[in-house]
Amino acid sequence: NVIYILRDPRSVMVSYYKYLLGLGQFRGEIGDLIRDKNYGIKTWTNHLESWLDGIVPGTCFKIFKYEDFKLNPEHSVRNLAQLIGVNLSDEEFKRVLFKSNFENMKKLEEDTGSFALKKHDPDFKFIRKGEIAEWKNILNNVDLHYIKGKADYLMSRFGYTD
Repeated sequence: NVIYILRDPRSVMVSYYKYLLGLGQFRGEIGDLIRDKNYGIKTWTNHLESWLDGIVPGTCFKIFKYEDFKLNPEHSVRNLAQLIGVNLSDEEFKRVLFKSNFENMKKLEEDTGSFALKKHDPDFKFIRKGEIAEWKNILNNVDLHYIKGKADYLMSRFGYTD
């Protein structure tokens, strides 16, 4: 089985930008990152296409959308468990939902966070916001047009059309 967690590429660009800034590995504006040959939107499309085109016949390949886990975690976790052949009791199901919810993951990072990630910025958070469509408040129309130009065919295929 191959399980691919897909996220809206506009959100990926925002999240990745904040991540790289926090690590001190990128300097510049978000528009620079979106267009960067090593980090930008074309890298996202290449990665997704490599999985879509490279799956060996007979492989069970399932895409789960990040946004579905945020909007309906119960349904998404049940589908994932079913796919991998795990029968969860009600208690186990509740425990999985609790351990994987965003607030718990933030707390886990606070309790056990990687010190290596905090070398550049002691306030760095890997588990940052986890919002859906944060890009609407951050990306400008020029950057959105650029992303659409490079990734529209994949975005449309997976329902990222707003």
